Amino acid sequence: MLDLDAVLASAQSLKPLPASVGRLTAIVSREDVDLREVVDVVQLDQALTARMLKAANSALSASRTQIGTVKDAVVRLGSGLVLSFAMASSVKHTASGALPGYGLGEGELWRHSVAAALAAEVLKPLARKVSLPPEAFTAALLHDIGKLVLNRFLDQDTSALVQRARSEGGLDFEAAEASVLGIGHGALGGTIAQRWGLPDSIVVGIRFHENPSRSREIEAQAGATHDERAFAVADLVHVASNLSNHSSIGPADDRSIPELDGAACERLGLDAAAIANAARSVETRLEETLVRYG
Repeated sequence: MLDLDAVLASAQSLKPLPASVGRLTAIVSREDVDLREVVDVVQLDQALTARMLKAANSALSASRTQIGTVKDAVVRLGSGLVLSFAMASSVKHTASGALPGYGLGEGELWRHSVAAALAAEVLKPLARKVSLPPEAFTAALLHDIGKLVLNRFLDQDTSALVQRARSEGGLDFEAAEASVLGIGHGALGGTIAQRWGLPDSIVVGIRFHENPSRSREIEAQAGATHDERAFAVADLVHVASNLSNHSSIGPADDRSIPELDGAACERLGLDAAAIANAARSVETRLEETLVRYG
């Protein structure tokens, strides 16, 4: 088992988020989002402004008129997508490398992360039973951030032990990681998100994306209380990640693919037809979305 202090110390080496991303996160996670404040933050970041205008004028935005101002771009895209674009600019470089401990080649984690964010975008309006917060997209984009750190400690033998714990012990991947390493990538990712000062919904969404049906029980045992929407984000991120992994866009050798939690789908109000339609939409739109997040 790994030295958890060493793992958490390694997590500290991840670059902190830019101040503009922190401000956007605080604004977007409020109950009443003021788009004027979003515009004010974006306007001060030239790279983010360029990305917003490019995205707002892409085919995916379905805009019939050319958009030339940050205000119009924010209105077109919505605060949730603006935040996910800002976050992408901060983590893309780090998330684009190979992760041999997880069987992921160069760029595969980033591709999966963007596909999951797109899946969350497509699935969010189809979720009939819950109201999901705007930052759900960002939770999906960052859900595997813990793998960036744990990969540093996963050699061939350790990876084999995790797989054995999963296949022989009947554990989900998060539990298998925890049994061998002392912590799973979801729990570590949640800790990273917390240290970055991200809102509760993103922390919970990342922490429990592998096993959302256990989230309420685990947090209750720990004495933690959360808005119900945070648990709904964990459900959405789980389904979005699973959709990405099990479609033709998924990584060729991701060793951590979880089974789809039907209870999460039920809590969201997503049926098999909705998920299948969303998968086709993600497959069709992924390449342009990767450019949009570029």
